[in-house]
Amino acid sequence: MQEAVDATRNTLEARGRLYRNLVVAVVAVVTIAAATSLLLWTPRPLAILASLIPLCGAFLLLDGRLMLRWQRAVLAALQSDGVRLSVLKGLLRAQRHLPERSLLGMLAALPEDDPREGGGVAGVEAVLREARMQQRRTLLGAAMVTLLVGVPAGASLMTPIPLVVCLAGILAVLVGLSRS
Repeated sequence: MQEAVDATRNTLEARGRLYRNLVVAVVAVVTIAAATSLLLWTPRPLAILASLIPLCGAFLLLDGRLMLRWQRAVLAALQSDGVRLSVLKGLLRAQRHLPERSLLGMLAALPEDDPREGGGVAGVEAVLREARMQQRRTLLGAAMVTLLVGVPAGASLMTPIPLVVCLAGILAVLVGLSRS
């Protein structure tokens, strides 16, 4: 059970770092675009704001991979230790030093019932398969929003920058889909 607790703590830390990096990147992109636009007195540099969507899509991809790795580690630890999922959830909720809302979000990604009772290894695999499908749906949504924002932004500003950013974002999403 200690493996599952350690995996949870490590995943929470990694997700926190990833989110902080996303915030820094978003602030940097917005600041650079606004400053350049004001300095050059033209709206064209604002087209780079379209890169925020693939940036957030990349965050979702990496966060989804962290969550999938965590789910796999927790379910494997539970299988090897023979501990019930409800016991682990109770133990994790009792640890006050873990961020409560993030932890509750992670625990919500686990099944309500112990997957071993419903089908052993097949039950665990079904849970992981559903998590992978959810990640794919999220990435496809990010790709579609990237297209829907980047193409009009490029057309309205008559510059290819958003189109290139969109293509790069969609390529990154497709690579992420092929690896998940």
